[in-house]
Amino acid sequence: GNKQTSSSDTLNTSGQDNDSSDAGRRSISSQQIGFSLGKTSGTKRPRPTSMAPLTSSGSGPSSSMFQQHTDEDDEESLTQLAKKHRTLQSLQELEHEEAILSQIPSDPKLLYAFPIDWDFFELNKKKVVDKVRPWVSSKIVEYLDMEEEDLVDFVIQNICDRSTPASIKAQIDVVLDKESESFIQQLWRLFIFHLLALKNRPQ
Repeated sequence: GNKQTSSSDTLNTSGQDNDSSDAGRRSISSQQIGFSLGKTSGTKRPRPTSMAPLTSSGSGPSSSMFQQHTDEDDEESLTQLAKKHRTLQSLQELEHEEAILSQIPSDPKLLYAFPIDWDFFELNKKKVVDKVRPWVSSKIVEYLDMEEEDLVDFVIQNICDRSTPASIKAQIDVVLDKESESFIQQLWRLFIFHLLALKNRPQ
């Protein structure tokens, strides 16, 4: 009889330690990803050791009450899991973008000499252009205080024609003047970034 009590106590103690360890891990994980697990984290709800039998007369706990409580818990858990998944996805995307940016030189000479996979660009031209074009359009408006779709088309066409950054700059100097150097540097970094992001996107 004493041995059985000791074994039970040992199992219960082990279970408590595991719960505590799991709770600790959940707490650390939530802090790392900036996601609050909400009111379901922390201590677990105590479970009743016994339940009054349900009767046809309606005495005792209502079965619909317990079912409603379970549904709410499930819905809350699913919502939290969905939020956590989205947060993790955002972090993974951010890490992916930072890794790509670290590959792109800031020095203009190294930037303009960066090898471009033009074959890959040809296969994914529309996707890359769709990313770059809105930025080009907004910068032109910023510099000229007006929309210039012809100039935007000209810049995009030069990229598609595999023109060098120096060649593009020489042709837009007359329009953007002193802003052309900064514009070309940003344009080329953006172009390389979206090309690499597409080429090395997480599976």
